[in-house]
Amino acid sequence: MKTRSTDTLEPNMQTIADISREHRPRELAHRRSCGIDVRLLWDPDGGGLTVEVLDDSEGSSLVVPVGERPPLAVFRHPYAYAAA
Repeated sequence: MKTRSTDTLEPNMQTIADISREHRPRELAHRRSCGIDVRLLWDPDGGGLTVEVLDDSEGSSLVVPVGERPPLAVFRHPYAYAAA
């Protein structure tokens, strides 16, 4: 099998090895509606899941730890889980 040399990659491209070594949260899901961005994030270091809500119209943000709750339910209804 022929492999591609990293010398031929575009300047801003990353290899799979580069990505797997990064220790920043990874986006698992994203949605945007009416100026509100909702992202489901996984922290590879700690293994935790959070839902981040950014409201462009108000300039506010909210971070909801998922914990033991169903991740997609928190992603779909972050304000309800933030109040709980």
